[in-house]
Amino acid sequence: MFKINKNILIVSAVVIVLAIIIAVNFVLKSDISVPTNNTNSADNSQNIPDIPGENSNSSSNISGQETPTREVPTYSGRPINEVFFGTGFSAPQNIIAKKTEDLNDLKDALEKDQFNFNDWIAVGVTKKFFNDYEGARDAWEYVIVLYPNDALAFENLGNLYALYLHDNSKAEYNYKKAIEKNSLEPSFYIALSDFYRNFLNNNSKAIDTILSGLEKIKDANLFLSIAGLYRDIGDKPNAIKYYEEVLKISPNHSGIQEEINRLSN
Repeated sequence: MFKINKNILIVSAVVIVLAIIIAVNFVLKSDISVPTNNTNSADNSQNIPDIPGENSNSSSNISGQETPTREVPTYSGRPINEVFFGTGFSAPQNIIAKKTEDLNDLKDALEKDQFNFNDWIAVGVTKKFFNDYEGARDAWEYVIVLYPNDALAFENLGNLYALYLHDNSKAEYNYKKAIEKNSLEPSFYIALSDFYRNFLNNNSKAIDTILSGLEKIKDANLFLSIAGLYRDIGDKPNAIKYYEEVLKISPNHSGIQEEINRLSN
C-alpha cells in the first residue's frame, strides 16, 4: 500500500480550509447591497415641476399659477372659437383667417387642458383683436374663476372695462384687485393712476395711487409718473423733487435733467 506523507496531508487540509473560508466570504459579500443616494434622488425629483395636464392636481402652468384642485364651474361664456366682429372691426382677410385658426387651435387645446392659464389669456387677446370685447371679458373672467389670485387677468379686465366696455366701477375694481394680488408690480399702480386721471378726472387719487406704490417699491417709472402728474397740475417743486428721484435710480435717463432745468427756470 501507498504510504501517505503526513506533511502532505496537513498542507492539503490547510488548503481545503482556506478555500472554504474564501468561498463563504464571497457568498456573504454577494448578499450585501451597495447603498445608493436615494435621498438625493428623491429631493431632485421633488424639484422637477409637473408638466401641465399630466398631473391636474398639482401641475403648474407657464404663468406660475397652481392648477386648481377644487371643483370649478364649466366655462359658459361666448364659444371659444366663435368669431364675432365687433363694432368698427376691420382687417385684411389673411389676418382674419389666421386669427380664426388661432381660436380653433385654442379651443382644441383647452378641451384637453381646461386649466391652461396662458391659453385662456390668449383667447381673450384674440377676441379683443376682433373687437369682441364681451368675448374677451368672458375669457379673462374665467381665468379668475380658475386662478382667483392671478393679477394679470385683473389688470386686463381693468383695461377692458375702462377703455372698451366703459364701466368705470368695474374698471376701478379690477385695477385695485390687480394691485392686491401683486403689490410689487409698478405698472399696476400706473394703470390705476392713469385711470383716475383720464377717466375720473381725479388727480388727487391718481397721485395717492402712485405714492402708495412708492411705499412698496422704489421704481423709476413710478417716480417718473408722479413727477409728470405734479408737472401737469403746475406743482413745479414736487415735479422737480420726483424727477430728481428718477435720476438717482437711472442717472442717464434721457430728457430728465433737461426737464428739471426747464422747470427750475
